Amino acid sequence: MRATRASNAEAQQRKLAQQAAANESAQRKQAEAVAGLLESVFQGLDPFSETEGGPDLKTHLVAQLDNTAASLAKDYAGEPLVRARLRNALGWTELRLGEVNKADVLLQSALNEQRAYVSLDDPRTLTIMNNLASAYLFTARYPDAIKLFEQVRDERTKIFGPDHLDTLTTLNSLARAYYLAGRTAEAVKLFERVRDQRIQTLGPVQWSAKAKSPDYPARLVTAELLTAMGHHRLGLNDQARAALQRAERQAEHELPHAGEGDLGVGGVENWLVYQTLHREATGLISGKMPATTRSQLAQ
Repeated sequence: MRATRASNAEAQQRKLAQQAAANESAQRKQAEAVAGLLESVFQGLDPFSETEGGPDLKTHLVAQLDNTAASLAKDYAGEPLVRARLRNALGWTELRLGEVNKADVLLQSALNEQRAYVSLDDPRTLTIMNNLASAYLFTARYPDAIKLFEQVRDERTKIFGPDHLDTLTTLNSLARAYYLAGRTAEAVKLFERVRDQRIQTLGPVQWSAKAKSPDYPARLVTAELLTAMGHHRLGLNDQARAALQRAERQAEHELPHAGEGDLGVGGVENWLVYQTLHREATGLISGKMPATTRSQLAQ
């Protein structure tokens, strides 16, 4: 009997090891596919094309992305999860380039293919869902965005817990969706919860270094700006001014400033987003500016 149990245990261990090896191989294959796709997209881009009468760099890049997306079904036939990962990567890139409708189609296709083979609680599935919800924000599909963000929130809470940074990132996106949908009180409450939990977890000063990501201080600062705008919308002007002042102090200490060396693409974008939202929040609270630009808020 003992020998039988030992044999069964060994067989189960071998099976688990084989599954782990197969999963590792599949993940490696997908990563290699993404690397190859990126190489194909950027190969041949000419930054000086516009000066020679050709298309500008963004137009050329979008065309490359479109061509790559169109060939995925043929190039990766019989590999649905690889296609899903590639469509997600392409869709997110299109979204950041402002090609919202193309991003929507790619991300929806990625999610459909991913869900056909992988469960809802898979981290990559949740990433695609989160990206698709972000695309919905850009096209003012707020109920659809909220529904997806809430699904991602629930799954990430079950997997990682309520205070994990991935969960908090989704909650921050959900708060933006609430704000854009006019659910201001819920948005402000959620922004403040995310802010307080992030500070509790990582500390208020130079916490981005602990998180190993330059995006986190930007999210903290922009959440404070949106909190200020939410308080203003609710008629709570003292709270609005206090949140605006907190955002200004945090930006001064935690955001890299233009002129302070090479910020990188992410640093420049974060600084520009802060400048835009700060200008709008200041204008709103002072009564000198109309409602904020929705596309900027959706980022």
